[in-house]
Amino acid sequence: MPQPSTSSEIKARYGLTPGVTGRVARAAGRARLRAVATAITLAFVALFTLPAAASRAAAAPAPAASCCSVTVNGPAVTMTASKKGATVKKTFRGSVGQQVSEVLTSPVTSDQGCETLTLLNPSGAPVDDNSACGNGNAVGVGPDTLTVPGVYTVELRLDPKATGHGKLWVSATVSLGSAGENKAAKPMNVTRVGQGVERSFTGQAGQLATEVVTGVTTSDQGCETLTLLSPNGNTVDSNSACGNGNPVGVGPDKLTVKGKYTVLLQIDTIATGTSKLWVSIPVSRGTVTVNGPAGSVNVTRVGQGVERTFHGSAGQRVTSVVNGIATSDQGCETLTILGPSGNTVDDNSACGDGNPVTAGPDRLGKTGTYTALYQVDNTATGTGKLKITT
Repeated sequence: MPQPSTSSEIKARYGLTPGVTGRVARAAGRARLRAVATAITLAFVALFTLPAAASRAAAAPAPAASCCSVTVNGPAVTMTASKKGATVKKTFRGSVGQQVSEVLTSPVTSDQGCETLTLLNPSGAPVDDNSACGNGNAVGVGPDTLTVPGVYTVELRLDPKATGHGKLWVSATVSLGSAGENKAAKPMNVTRVGQGVERSFTGQAGQLATEVVTGVTTSDQGCETLTLLSPNGNTVDSNSACGNGNPVGVGPDKLTVKGKYTVLLQIDTIATGTSKLWVSIPVSRGTVTVNGPAGSVNVTRVGQGVERTFHGSAGQRVTSVVNGIATSDQGCETLTILGPSGNTVDDNSACGDGNPVTAGPDRLGKTGTYTALYQVDNTATGTGKLKITT
């Protein structure tokens, strides 16, 4: 087909009216310029922003691997760091006054390296942390007393280039029931890592109470702590011991108020164990006569003081002696003389089997019934004979 050669022919060919041809050409030119400008802009954006975005992505920390929850005293949950450098998180809800521990058992890492366990409070601040190294070696945190209610977080971090996994236990103290004064010993068995156990007893104001745990066996042959708490939750006394078979005793302590006292046992956070609790107060072995025959003061129960009474007269000078001493730990013993009103007249101590302990001579202030209280180490038993002379 012949090509148009004149403007009239072009207009006729495309149906344009006079004056339109110039506008079409100008519009097409502007469209081409806009397309070129857009292409140049996109090229500059790609040139300067893509490398920066890639750099930011490379510098960003590895995300948390998990943020799931775990139940206090509930089943253990698995913590898995499947990416190098990842932080694994588990949360639990805690309340004020709870004593909680967090333990990671059976840890396995790709480099057989180290792991760190951290407890964070609801605001994200660290409460406690601990580390351990080597596959199979548990790591424990606590026990810690929670100070605010809310959602707490347990974080697990491994070596930066390692992956790994383990099982997390979150434990709080549980009650095993009551224990009677001078009654049969009660089990204090810790069957869950990180978990303290407690028993309660009703105490009277003025009582001398002693608490002893015997037959201690723990899975790590480690240490244990025994604590006596008052009815308002304050610590009355506390003591620790280490090694299987070694008892731990607290007291004797004079109770200040009547009410429910609590005996709390805690072992190493990564361990379980068994033991028996004895709660003891002094018992009477009867009377002795001044210048009369000696009376036995045998201690047959750990933590239990024994006492004998005697009648004293105002102005008398009396001397009190325990002879024939033999104790199960070859330890120390104390003899205390109490007046009719319960006040201490005199006391003295001695150590080692066969060594007598003597109080006095003491001039008695008034006529009445006096008490001689004999005590050996709170984890021991023993024998002895008391004689009162003028």
